[in-house]
Amino acid sequence: MDRRSLSRASPTPEPFEVLPGQVVRDGRIDWRAPAPRPEPDETARRAGPAPLATSAGLAPYAGAFDRRRVRHLLRRTGFSAPHALVEAVAALTPRQAVDALVDGALALGADPAPAWLADAPPRWNEPRAVIDAYWDENWARYERIRDGFMLRAEGHGGLAPLDDAARAFRDRLSLMWHNHFVTHQESYRLMPWLVRYWRTLEAFGLGDVRRFTHEMGRQPAMLVYLNGVDNRAGAPNENYARELLELFTMGIAAPDGSPNYTQQDVTEIARALTGWGLDYHGETDAPLEAAFVPGWHDAGTKTVFGQTGPWGYDDVIRIVFEQRAEAISEWIAARLYREFVYDVPHPAIVRDLARQLRDGGWQLAPVVRRLLASEHFFDAAALGVKVRSPFEHHIAAHREIGYAPDPEFLGGLRYTLRLAGQELYRPPTVAGWPGGRAWLDTSRLTARWLYDSWLIWQQETYRPLAATLPDPWDAARLAADLADALLAAPLADPAKAALTAILLNGIPPYEWNPETDGAERRIRRLVEHLLRLPEFQLA
Repeated sequence: MDRRSLSRASPTPEPFEVLPGQVVRDGRIDWRAPAPRPEPDETARRAGPAPLATSAGLAPYAGAFDRRRVRHLLRRTGFSAPHALVEAVAALTPRQAVDALVDGALALGADPAPAWLADAPPRWNEPRAVIDAYWDENWARYERIRDGFMLRAEGHGGLAPLDDAARAFRDRLSLMWHNHFVTHQESYRLMPWLVRYWRTLEAFGLGDVRRFTHEMGRQPAMLVYLNGVDNRAGAPNENYARELLELFTMGIAAPDGSPNYTQQDVTEIARALTGWGLDYHGETDAPLEAAFVPGWHDAGTKTVFGQTGPWGYDDVIRIVFEQRAEAISEWIAARLYREFVYDVPHPAIVRDLARQLRDGGWQLAPVVRRLLASEHFFDAAALGVKVRSPFEHHIAAHREIGYAPDPEFLGGLRYTLRLAGQELYRPPTVAGWPGGRAWLDTSRLTARWLYDSWLIWQQETYRPLAATLPDPWDAARLAADLADALLAAPLADPAKAALTAILLNGIPPYEWNPETDGAERRIRRLVEHLLRLPEFQLA
């Protein structure tokens, strides 16, 4: 009997464009130019993207916790969804999974302080060898901090799956707040200040927003970055006062377009914030800490949001949160929504979360817990609609194909992250990394592809990846399941059929055998193709 008669029928898929100008026809790549696409409607383009088209609210999600939703939760709260982690979380209910993440992150607290946290730089008149040795060690510390963060995200912590997920969530929160309370490492330079700043992000990432805001304004990194140390009585610097209102707490305008503050508010707040300096050379009992100098403070009367008095730093934070509570809560709720759900905040969801934030004493953890466990978060409309940052993309690419890089791999990771537009601890402006579609311009997208191509050839084995799938002996099933595992947005059936053709690469389906050496190359080719698809850029 002809053994071909035993194979499953495999219909020839319709031609499918897998990349611009790259079409699969009859199992082969055709480089003909694609058909021109219609221009988008100009009115719709000017209006911008709309909120998610769903009526799902914040009631607890009680639907199926399938693998796609498990991956959705892990990719939105961490950086990747590797197989072992997916299987561990899939054994839980949605609420149990969210509780494990939030409770695990809370239990971590801030990382222990290094022994050199108070290691101040030498004065300018000390021996050149002493000065050079200090700064050489300072930059070496920076490399250790940066590389340690990346290694942990890559899975080098040796943690159990749920502990790994909680740690990734805490790191994701810290990176999110870093992009909110922005500083730039090259502005303040000292690694003890980077550590103090980052430990504050870790300690308050799920804590009290008021205390968080209060602590961030006195961080040496922030005082240098936004010129708080230059803010003096008689010569106020408005930089931090302006960003406190515009970026950190409430935004320029309310949803109805009315202004949240005036220039006079900025001017008066700047006066109230005068008087802070830094013990740069460690000459006090609190080396490298912020220090209040009464002689530098404007002790006169100020009027902030209608409240008049001889206000100082603590008064400003109190008055801002008292007088603009609704604006602040909606600003922070929208920030959380954009991070975990979608780039366009849903007005009703944001209002509900904001109310909870105000009524709950400005505590972030209950709000985040409610959002992540909600019907809205797990709704089909919310799946696969956020563009991954370069860091998310890079970490997901290697963890989800099963590659465990060694520390030597970090050089390539750092280089391509910089090309893709996200250098850790160095956001481009005080507004942070813009995110969303801005990550995918022509140069940044090709930087991702450069990383993927390099990664694909670093990874030597792909059959173990196929073995994690339900039926690796069925080529069509394997291709479809691999796409489901790696891509946040599902492919249409014709597209999945095209993947089968890429996997087989000309051999008939009945000859597919995942255990042969030839299977290694075919799976690698399919993985490389999947990593380049638009759907892999999403989470």
